[in-house]
Amino acid sequence: PVGTAKKQLPSYSINDIAHSVDWVKQTAGLESDFLCVKATNFQSDLFKEPCRLDGVTIVMITEGEVQANINLQQLNMQAGEVIVNMPDNIVQILQDGSNVSGIVMLVSYGMYQKLSALHIEKTPTYTYLQKHPVFRPKDKDWKWLLEFADYVYYVANEYDGERKIEIIQGLLLAFSQSLLDAANRADFIQTSSIVLNANTHQTNIFEQFMALLQEYHTQERTVQFYAEKLLFTPKYLSRLIQDITQRSATDWITDFVMLEARHLLRKPDLSIKEVAYQLNFATPSLFARYFKKHAQCTPLEYRNGMGL
Repeated sequence: PVGTAKKQLPSYSINDIAHSVDWVKQTAGLESDFLCVKATNFQSDLFKEPCRLDGVTIVMITEGEVQANINLQQLNMQAGEVIVNMPDNIVQILQDGSNVSGIVMLVSYGMYQKLSALHIEKTPTYTYLQKHPVFRPKDKDWKWLLEFADYVYYVANEYDGERKIEIIQGLLLAFSQSLLDAANRADFIQTSSIVLNANTHQTNIFEQFMALLQEYHTQERTVQFYAEKLLFTPKYLSRLIQDITQRSATDWITDFVMLEARHLLRKPDLSIKEVAYQLNFATPSLFARYFKKHAQCTPLEYRNGMGL
């Protein structure tokens, strides 16, 4: 019916950005896979309206500050901070970025899939960064990340060997692990997330819970299942996870299931019915209701790039 269609949010690839943003220049040998730019002016009309970026974007701000919306959350990002923007996030720049300088890395979704072979996307810190995309590393970590990023920039823009893509992939794996370590040590996580009010025993239980999630999230979605595996009651496990992370055990389970669902829906060779069964939903309709509840769009709308 007329008036019921949702407006499709634009989704920009590395090629789109390279051809539309003045301060971005594509690098020979990497083309649609990776960009690394040292920018002295973040101004661009491309991001003035809500949009998605088709890949992972890492921004290290060295000077200035800028306001932006990420997933409808307004953030004020300043020098000395790192932004990690995931592929499914909705982004909008709210102010002129001409006074902002920093290093920008854009990793295509295809390369990102290859980099996730070590399952960094299943780590607690990674999952936390999905909902809290800005953090301020400690001084020592910031200095190291800048030096590492400088080397990645050099290889991306100056190196012309035959194995350039493979070298960049190796560097990005190492950089991503360093980034996660820095985020785990950053003040915002130590005061508001994983180690909040947690003694060693509690932290060990949380790590066991996360390990079980990694193994079983495509099969099991109830707190009761994980509590029984850990020999706890569901009530005790729920309270412990809530106390440690300020998020419920159900929220963590949902994050893992939805992350996997989005990953599978991006595979064109899988039907939505096959995705539903791979995630152990009894019927595709049950999967569709679950997905829409947590993503505010149906699996088909998500696959077709529809907005929220």
